[in-house]
Amino acid sequence: MRKSDHIRRWGGEEFLMILRSSNLEAAKHVAQKLKGTLEQFQFSVVGKVTASFGVTAFRAGEDFNTLLSRADKALYLAKKNGRNRVESIT
Repeated sequence: MRKSDHIRRWGGEEFLMILRSSNLEAAKHVAQKLKGTLEQFQFSVVGKVTASFGVTAFRAGEDFNTLLSRADKALYLAKKNGRNRVESIT
């Protein structure tokens, strides 16, 4: 991650990443890379884990809640389509 990027816990098992200097394609690439890294990591307590990612990009003039709603829809699409995937909504 870059200094301009932010990651925060956004609920129980959900996290929010804000990639300020990335377009949709770059953000999807970051999500795919992180998903792959998590798949290969062996955690001492739980072992292997998987992750689903919902990715979107800011649209000029929209507010944060609209952006967040679209990202949440993309996340639930990833879960609906089999989990452990990256889905995006433009």
